[in-house]
Amino acid sequence: MKIYTLKTIILFVAIWIYFPMLYAQRGDTLFIQRGKKGEIEFARFKKDENSDRKMKNDTVFLKSILRARKDDGFRLKSKTTDGQGMIHKKFQQYYKGIPVDNAEYLVHGTSEDIEEINGDFQDINISNIKPAIDEQQAMTKALKYAGAQKYKWEDSDMENFIKQQKNNPNASYYPKGELVIAKDNLNGNDAFHLSWKFTISSLQPDNEQQIFVDAMNGEIIRDIPLIMDDNTSGSAQTMYSGVQNITCDSYTGGYRLYESRPLPRGGAVTIQTKNCSNGSNTGSAPEFTNTSANWSSGSWSTFNQNQAALDAHWAEEKVLDYWSSVHLRYSLNNTGLNILGYVHYNPGGYQNGWSNAQWEPTSKTMRYGDGDGISWNPVTSLDIIAHEMGHGICQFTANLTGGVTESAALNEGLSDIWAACIKYWATPNDSIWLIGNRIIRNPFYNCIRNLQYPKSLLAAEGQHPDTYKVSPWDAGGEPHCNSTVLSHWFYLLCQGGSGTNGIGNAYNITGIGIDKAQRIVYNAESSYLNSSADYNAARNAMIFAAINLYKDNSPEVISVTNAWYAVGVGNMYPPTISGSTILCRNSTDTYTILNAPVGATIVWNQSSNLQQVSSSGNSMVFKAIANGAGWISATVNGVSIPNYSIWCGIPDKNNMEIGIAFSNDYTITNLCRNVGITFGVLSHNQSNDHITGYVWDFGSWTPYVTSYFSDSPSGPTNAFANIILDANAASTQIVGVTPINACSSFDDYLSPPIAKQYFAIQCWGVSSNISVSPNPASTHLTIEIAQKAIAETPSKQTINDAILLKTEPTYDIRLYNSHGHLLRHATSKGGSVQFDVSHLHNGTYYLHVYDGISNKPEIQQIVVKH
Repeated sequence: MKIYTLKTIILFVAIWIYFPMLYAQRGDTLFIQRGKKGEIEFARFKKDENSDRKMKNDTVFLKSILRARKDDGFRLKSKTTDGQGMIHKKFQQYYKGIPVDNAEYLVHGTSEDIEEINGDFQDINISNIKPAIDEQQAMTKALKYAGAQKYKWEDSDMENFIKQQKNNPNASYYPKGELVIAKDNLNGNDAFHLSWKFTISSLQPDNEQQIFVDAMNGEIIRDIPLIMDDNTSGSAQTMYSGVQNITCDSYTGGYRLYESRPLPRGGAVTIQTKNCSNGSNTGSAPEFTNTSANWSSGSWSTFNQNQAALDAHWAEEKVLDYWSSVHLRYSLNNTGLNILGYVHYNPGGYQNGWSNAQWEPTSKTMRYGDGDGISWNPVTSLDIIAHEMGHGICQFTANLTGGVTESAALNEGLSDIWAACIKYWATPNDSIWLIGNRIIRNPFYNCIRNLQYPKSLLAAEGQHPDTYKVSPWDAGGEPHCNSTVLSHWFYLLCQGGSGTNGIGNAYNITGIGIDKAQRIVYNAESSYLNSSADYNAARNAMIFAAINLYKDNSPEVISVTNAWYAVGVGNMYPPTISGSTILCRNSTDTYTILNAPVGATIVWNQSSNLQQVSSSGNSMVFKAIANGAGWISATVNGVSIPNYSIWCGIPDKNNMEIGIAFSNDYTITNLCRNVGITFGVLSHNQSNDHITGYVWDFGSWTPYVTSYFSDSPSGPTNAFANIILDANAASTQIVGVTPINACSSFDDYLSPPIAKQYFAIQCWGVSSNISVSPNPASTHLTIEIAQKAIAETPSKQTINDAILLKTEPTYDIRLYNSHGHLLRHATSKGGSVQFDVSHLHNGTYYLHVYDGISNKPEIQQIVVKH
């Protein structure tokens, strides 16, 4: 029995952790990640490797790869196409026709191939899906659990408001039950139950939540809070943004804080700010009005009481400006959702004012408190409003689940990220990484949360974690506390940094800047994240988004991965080789190890057609000494990294298949003079050889080239040649094709010999193949078709292993009189054909011989004389 030392075991484990992507599934899978029960959470596939992995087979493919049973199903929930042309489909999981709550799966790829999948597939096994209690009985249980004094559907103003907000006369806050399969989170067993799902909106107290009632026994099994707020624990300070341009609306009697802006695809989105007058009834809230368009202390009589409304209205406008300008997203739902914010909001019980702000998901509105005037001023700063509207963005994209889950922390973290991005875009001189810095009144604090230094003692919420599940991580799942792992990751991605994280791992990250980082986050939130995503899923989503935007192994993908490593989620990006993918013969280029640890020992290796020239640090200069496929590899501190494939010199002519296009057996049935035909490069691995085009050589043959074309938008325009043949006599013609890449213009391999592939073509002529006797004729006319019309096959040495394209035409032989009347007709593969002319009158006749290839016959004049 072999005994392994502790050092050896640690090395094995380190290698396994360090290079997780080397252990992908066999076949066409590039990367796969499984959950605790073996379920697939993320997977990437090679392109064009599997004929069954097609977008048109999306649900069939999902059921197959996820090993779903016959009772499992997927229904399309949304479909989007991003700026890179990638299609993203989100599917809702169903079990026996009933939706599985919070279970979604996403499919990503082109219009043809599925390239990536991710999501949360649940293994459900419930025998009875017929509820024992009906919807009304379940709602009674839900309302008893909510325990509100007054519900919003019981207030006429709130009911009128929701009808106007949704532009639907039938809209109501009254809850409608939905039968779903949901987890029992409240009893701690996470088992799935058939349940009734209700959205309960209460006015006293002000609250909104989803309540799940077991459809068999009436127990409450799940409760998800829906209102997203800023969770400030004190008061805030009014944002003094100076004089800003805002848009207001004129009407009879004055002006109001109301804007209507057109949408690029028609219609308009409105931005409206209203006054809750220190109450919570938004249905009866009046507008802020003024007699002048100048909303200042000297021209607005209620300026001192209502200045916070100006901050809110300006911020709401700037937030929409950011989303439309930077991400081409038009309002929070991308289709023109009207924006409605309530200033002086107080849900009750706050004597001096409410120190909070909220996004309300049912009415899709924002509410801003006035603060207590002691520690907090009105909560209407740009970053706070950007944060709340960020929850709206999330609701219409990833729709991350609220409550005390990691998905709720991600939701809060994303909102903080958008707050920082919008401050950077609109007010770059502000403290970008301090959230709520302008609303703090308490002199002991300078912000609510600090994204650069989450553990700062100057944050009013207290210290926050900068490393996943490391103190001060909140084990109970408080989302604002745990959100800073994501928002600090974003800071490191933008700014870069080095150090040691909370679990003792040293990191070194190259920042990519906010402009690139925000594109990655938006692509991930809008296209890759599913509603139940945790931190590990967020890591994968951000990496996939970076690959989508900036390609695999790019500096952006490396920084995204390493920033996650820095906050304790996942592994470092493994070292990779960077350099040109084509190197001309006798030329040199420098290849570098990216992401290697400082001071690492690097050993290089290469294919036989490459030669090491010189090294410096993490780089090596290589020279190409022979043409063909090559590779470079290296070990970093004794651990091998994947080979880096390159192509040396001119293309390999033997890698391509050439011949007559659009013919499965490469035989010709219409090859003759004045007949059009298409020659083509039928297949070639252009990406490996870096093909940029082809040169055609028709030798001594003089065809009339009519056009060159490609079989794909990205292929060389001269991969196919459309020509008209000029073959008057039987002969063998040799056609050559030379593939061209960046090395072809100067590589010494071209002179001589030329890197050319050849094929031979048998041409059938007619002028020298047919003889007629006797002429004149009296009783019989004999037409002789010479067998020697097929040319001799060229030697293989002559044509370099040519493809021989042969044909044996069928001749159509017709005899006409001088008036064009057909008198005799026969067909033949060759040899002799006789016509009886004994009954024809003396005179001149015309023999037409068609070779079955050319549209033009060979015509000979025949004389009949008895």
